[in-house]
Amino acid sequence: MKTNYWKNLGIPAVVATRLILPLFLWKNVFVVYSLIFLVDWFDGEIFRKAFSHGKNKVYQLFDKTLDFYGYCFAFAFSYTRASPILGALLFFFVLRAAGMVVFLVKRDRRVFLYFPNLFENFFILYIIAYTFPSLHFLLNGTWFYLIFLAIVVFTVVREYVLHGKKFSFYKYFTGKRWV
Repeated sequence: MKTNYWKNLGIPAVVATRLILPLFLWKNVFVVYSLIFLVDWFDGEIFRKAFSHGKNKVYQLFDKTLDFYGYCFAFAFSYTRASPILGALLFFFVLRAAGMVVFLVKRDRRVFLYFPNLFENFFILYIIAYTFPSLHFLLNGTWFYLIFLAIVVFTVVREYVLHGKKFSFYKYFTGKRWV
């Protein structure tokens, strides 16, 4: 019997990485969140290689739960650093938390059409401005409102494409259907 290294090593490595990395946000938020983002981006491919068929619903549950775990730490970081956009981050965090509860009950990722992931995108904006002080102006006045509008439009379109239409970047780029 052939050993499935993706299943035996890949999945535990992804889970461990996604559980441990958020603990280090306070060391270097930009680097650590970039790593979290990259692992989240590639975990679908690892999951696909670990399980050959019919596991997309399991993957969605796994992925969304670990995403939310990371968002809890991201919000805690924003709170402890007194983010100038803490009110917006709190609102979008609560919106996503409500979406997670509905998702866990219904097990249907289309619920995220109504609870878009605005939190993560605004957190990324915050950590960019936090890391690069010359970009603090992005969190104030007209710039913030323009970026706010762009993020909302981008996020709503992305959620529709990923969760409403169930678009697969993997299939688009490889021509193959994954789990």
